[in-house]
Amino acid sequence: MANTFSVREYAELAKDSHGHEIPVGVEPAVATQTIVPSATSQALTAFNENTKFILISGDVPVNWVIDGTAVVDGPGRLPADVFLFMGVASGGKNDAGVRTPLAISVIDDP
Repeated sequence: MANTFSVREYAELAKDSHGHEIPVGVEPAVATQTIVPSATSQALTAFNENTKFILISGDVPVNWVIDGTAVVDGPGRLPADVFLFMGVASGGKNDAGVRTPLAISVIDDP
């Protein structure tokens, strides 16, 4: 089986029986993306406009960055077989008022 890196996108957090938010995304996820990391930086598809939280994981260590630019050496390093859940900004708008969504880029961390 190929080594993989995946991103699950969530629009909201789950709530407990008292209505308190808990730090897990509500399933089903808004989107799921999976790639095979390599020695060349790869950008995944831009996050869905409703995405507010992501869960990233992989079975190989990777360096990653969230902004859609190529990553060579960090700023984030994710070891193999670790899950990381975080909130993400919705992106911004360019000078023409067009939404500029965020994406995540990854590269092998040998």
